[in-house]
Amino acid sequence: MVLCGLRAVLYGARMNSKPSDPQRPNLLLIQCDQWNARCLSALGHPNVKTPNIDRLAAEGTIFTNAYCQNPICMPSRISMHSGQYLSTNHQFGFTGFCDRRMPWLPLHMQQNGYATGAFGKYHTLACTPEH
Repeated sequence: MVLCGLRAVLYGARMNSKPSDPQRPNLLLIQCDQWNARCLSALGHPNVKTPNIDRLAAEGTIFTNAYCQNPICMPSRISMHSGQYLSTNHQFGFTGFCDRRMPWLPLHMQQNGYATGAFGKYHTLACTPEH
């Protein structure tokens, strides 16, 4: 199965900790563009088979009631990573004002001892703090 626009952001293994440490769990955040969440066998789709995602879901958390801030991928990602509405971060499309001082989830994770990485379609480097 090919998933267009699938990307994973790894807020990776805690530095100097055991994977089973309940105080510092390993985190994997998967964000998908243009993929209907109902198309997961873990959520009961009768035809779509997603065994690897199903295993991640069984061992983690699925957010089934989430809302997107913008139908365009980049401002939506920036809202999620900054924790801000578009009216605050002024990112309404593929261009806009990005204040590099705004809160940033990967930077917050790094400041709290996590190694972070982004893989796939990210497109938010214009807004990323210079760290």
